Amino acid sequence: MADKRKLPPWAYVRKLIKPRFEAAGIHVCELKNEKYTDSQGNLICQGSGFPTFAHSMKMKYRKYPFEMEEVIRACQPCHQVIEGMGYERMLAVVRNTINRRRVPVDAIFKRTS
Repeated sequence: MADKRKLPPWAYVRKLIKPRFEAAGIHVCELKNEKYTDSQGNLICQGSGFPTFAHSMKMKYRKYPFEMEEVIRACQPCHQVIEGMGYERMLAVVRNTINRRRVPVDAIFKRTS
């Protein structure tokens, strides 16, 4: 388990990374091309419908500050889909999405591992 006292609060990190996403031109759901569907087979992505930050892993697995900024923009329905995927798949989806970006988002923390 991560020592939560060593990690910055999410509100602080969000305040720092939000302008970096804006500068990179990331304003919509980054999962829109994944074609996630509901139980009836309907596409669920809302595209630009109030995208939130979706983390690569749940808080209980984070150990380093850089993991706090390992996020993508996702609409609420897509965010819910990846939240239910389990640790390894959720991590892979977020990291693959980050790696496919045309414009990188500047990091605020350095990798320590």
